[in-house]
Amino acid sequence: KRVAVLQAKGRQDARLYGSPQVDCIVVNAQLIKKMFADTGRVSPEKVEIIYNGVDLDRFHPGVGGNAVRQEYGIGPTTPVHGMVANFAGKKSHDILFQAAVKVLEKFPQARFLIVGGGDSQRYQKELTRHGFGSNFIFTGFRSDIPQIVAALDVSVISSSRGEGLTGSVVEAMAMAKPVVSTAVAGNPEFVHDRQTGMLVEPGNMQAMADAMLYLIEHPDEAA
Repeated sequence: KRVAVLQAKGRQDARLYGSPQVDCIVVNAQLIKKMFADTGRVSPEKVEIIYNGVDLDRFHPGVGGNAVRQEYGIGPTTPVHGMVANFAGKKSHDILFQAAVKVLEKFPQARFLIVGGGDSQRYQKELTRHGFGSNFIFTGFRSDIPQIVAALDVSVISSSRGEGLTGSVVEAMAMAKPVVSTAVAGNPEFVHDRQTGMLVEPGNMQAMADAMLYLIEHPDEAA
């Protein structure tokens, strides 16, 4: 069997993977399967969905986040939102930061853990210039992601495109953390608005801010 494993490049790869030389295409979201079928070049019967796996020995509600909070001087009752994502254009960190500033207008004590590698310097400088430097913690690359997620009150993903199914979303859900996610690619297949998380339109800064504020103001529903 010749198997192609893909995430989110359905349309541009349809000609190649529609070839009779490929027996099966594995994708990680229903939306991507539909994307292939809509091209007319790939038979739906050829596409199989395997959702992202999560290591439940590492990602579970029993993991503690106190050490991470202590590392960064965050008190146990301080609201903490976080995003685990490398700095890439498709992750739309700028939308997250704009929304976060809106949150800080109402909850100036809130903190934001920004976890991931890449060039974050321009964001750090801009936030510091506007007086928000102490509210944002740029951790860089971390290998202790379960402990990082455990330290959060809310896990956020602000991606605008280029996703299949965002790994950090399902990892946070496995740890019983409320999620705010943009409605991109396969994420709405897991994040059902006001049921398993908060779903917002990509690029909508105000909607993202409102969702984060809602979860701070309604902790019982968040839980």
